Amino acid sequence: VLNRGFGGSIFSDLNYFIDDLVLKHEPNLIVVYEGDNDIAFKIPNDIIFNDMLISHKKIRDKNINTPVIYIAAKPSPSRWNLKDKYKNLNKRIKKFCETEKNTFFFDSWSIMLDENGDIPRQYFWRDMLHMNRSGYDIWAENLKPLVNKILK
Repeated sequence: VLNRGFGGSIFSDLNYFIDDLVLKHEPNLIVVYEGDNDIAFKIPNDIIFNDMLISHKKIRDKNINTPVIYIAAKPSPSRWNLKDKYKNLNKRIKKFCETEKNTFFFDSWSIMLDENGDIPRQYFWRDMLHMNRSGYDIWAENLKPLVNKILK
């Protein structure tokens, strides 16, 4: 695993740096987490989605068969007021993934909610934005079967 993420990034940053940060390593699998900051920065969902399509094209231009997982923008207590925008973007990305070969959607949204549809605060640091170890453990537990299925 080679972590190439950096704080505060948005899809257009990924598009700018994707060759140097990701594609030059010729990965067997690419996992993308973007969209969260895009929405918080008030970038319209149409632009965010278009930037996602650009990144996907860049990946496919380099290697048409590399599996790609797009992780849904997660719910955060500090950004809960933006939940409808997050849900809309996630829905669009999921729908796109369903039409593309070797392209997968990981629903980080649903797994982060409790039975009442609330976000358990124990998954986050005090800022209620960044996940702590227990938040990442939930992701890992749920993402691992998909990664194993793709790479087997």
